[in-house]
Amino acid sequence: MYIGGIFLELIKSQYHNCFHINLQATLLRFNKNNKFFWHQAGLFYEKGNNTLPKIITYYKNFKNLLVEFGIDTETYKYENTFDIVNDIKKFTENNYVISLELDSYELPYCLSYHGDHDVHWLEVVDYKNGKFYVYDHYFGYEGEIEESVLLKSLESLKKHYKLSHNKFYIFKNSNENYTLDEDWHTENIKLNRKVMFDNYLGELITNKNEISVGISAINSLEQDIVIMIDKLKRERNSKLDKEFEHYFVSFKEIAKSRYNYSIYLDELGKKELAEISMVLYQNWIAVANILMKSFYSNNFNDIDIRIGKRLNLIKELEGKLKI
Repeated sequence: MYIGGIFLELIKSQYHNCFHINLQATLLRFNKNNKFFWHQAGLFYEKGNNTLPKIITYYKNFKNLLVEFGIDTETYKYENTFDIVNDIKKFTENNYVISLELDSYELPYCLSYHGDHDVHWLEVVDYKNGKFYVYDHYFGYEGEIEESVLLKSLESLKKHYKLSHNKFYIFKNSNENYTLDEDWHTENIKLNRKVMFDNYLGELITNKNEISVGISAINSLEQDIVIMIDKLKRERNSKLDKEFEHYFVSFKEIAKSRYNYSIYLDELGKKELAEISMVLYQNWIAVANILMKSFYSNNFNDIDIRIGKRLNLIKELEGKLKI
């Protein structure tokens, strides 16, 4: 499909979450270097009080980073779901691609349909005869969504996650002649190390007292996983299961960041560092798989020892990622 003279297609990637794959699609449409964009490989861990833990690997505001690639971001927020739907119609009439946040619980083609609530992102590109045309890159769906279904998914997101508003983004290609010099790349590598070894917080962390950073975050994760394993050995309940499942999904996200960082380093010609980061990816995936297998088999014997060995290797490898 062509929108405003730009060709749109589904983007497939097992190394990006739903929001990041929307950004990836945007970068490709505007002919930007995707391999250079995905260079953040930090680690921040906040256990949370009566909430799911927060585990992230990035430290730059994505809007600021897009500007460095010549892309401006416009954010639109709405308290009323009918208002956001009406504005989406207006923007698509003018050939804009909408990056929209909603709840996959109400999307019929999703595995979580009427099962689990989940914050999800897709792209809306057109509206005709009561139906929106979307690209859901993460789930590999290109096709129509009834207006009533989109409304329900927006309402469900606000209600389940207790949000004051719904939102979407529009991205505009403001500078086709952007440049990323050698100093910019050198700084990226240094910043990753500052996060992992010098407690660098970056642009996103506001409450530093409740968060573990870098190698300390790995140590904290190991301690909390061991505690949770002990609890699961004694009992299983939905709250514990949900929290444990969140951990191994988050470990996969950490692994993806190391994979993408490896691709970035390889693109720069730093082959040795790229290989180290790829081994890091493999070890983080191994940790996630160990947790997942024990979770579904309900067999937690010795996994604390196995995970401990992997995490020690990971810390050793992180120390080698330097220039």
